[in-house]
Amino acid sequence: MIGEKIYEYVVDVQDTVEYGLSLASILSGEMNPPLHGACFDVHFDGHVEGRISGKISGADFAFMRPDGHVCSPSAPVAQI
Repeated sequence: MIGEKIYEYVVDVQDTVEYGLSLASILSGEMNPPLHGACFDVHFDGHVEGRISGKISGADFAFMRPDGHVCSPSAPVAQI
């Protein structure tokens, strides 16, 4: 079946690395992302369920655009 969902995963954020400004301040609305955007590393662990199942972990480099949208080329590692 085309487009059939074969798995989903849920992760918990374990740690973040901030480069120059506080992610918590931006998420709380205390400050806006700067005009050049903001970068963060987000480390996570979780589990995968579906036709494949197991654990998932990784670190994601997240770029927050000035409008608040996050672009993240995630490359997690799954243990099945």
